[in-house]
Amino acid sequence: MSLLSRLLFPPKCAACSTLLEIDAPTDMAFCPDCQKLWESEQLETCGVCAKRVGDCACLTERMQKAKCKGFYKLVYYFPGKKVRVQNRLIYTVKQNRDRRTVDFLARELFGSVERLMKEDAISSSELILTYIPRGVTAKLQYGTDQAKELAEALSKISEIPMCPLIRRRWGMSKQQKKLDPVARYKNAKESFLPVKKPILSPKGKTVLLIDDIVTTGASMAVGVQILRKMGASGVYALASASDFLNRDRAVY
Repeated sequence: MSLLSRLLFPPKCAACSTLLEIDAPTDMAFCPDCQKLWESEQLETCGVCAKRVGDCACLTERMQKAKCKGFYKLVYYFPGKKVRVQNRLIYTVKQNRDRRTVDFLARELFGSVERLMKEDAISSSELILTYIPRGVTAKLQYGTDQAKELAEALSKISEIPMCPLIRRRWGMSKQQKKLDPVARYKNAKESFLPVKKPILSPKGKTVLLIDDIVTTGASMAVGVQILRKMGASGVYALASASDFLNRDRAVY
């Protein structure tokens, strides 16, 4: 971003909208106070594996049944709690084209990618990035597909190729957040399809599947199933946040 652009559109904290310094790094999302709050949220631990949330790879039940290899997340999300710094950040990404915040989250997730590559001895040449696409109605309303933008930003940082591999079935526009867990999974099964002729084939590759928030893991589970049927050797899920209820009901 040029100096003129920064002067005309000064950067703001993604959580509290406080103006940031004009020369603040382009991947800096928070003011100092909100950055401290974010870091404190990252100290939360999983009730299953007892690791800090950023080191936890525990899955939701749906994702485990789909044979997802691991689920990496940055923080826990608390629905309806707008005072929580991570909730405010996620609302910002969902409702605005906020490149600064997307780049921040991508850099945070890159640490998870490096970790899984090291722990499972996977090279970058074996990986492909893809994402859970947003519904047409939401894209038209907000003008953004946050999971796609996050995947693109992560691809740029990691140099792992990104390719759309999952698409939405035309006419399916139910919002997952308005459905109960069983209906969420049914809706996801009806909503998502494989891309017919992807630019890159996932066959024999390990796929990193990106979304912004995981609640029950229904969309991720269906995505994993689709990618495995397309020939992926394994699928890992990555998200900015996981519902706090998964903190204690997640599974290895």
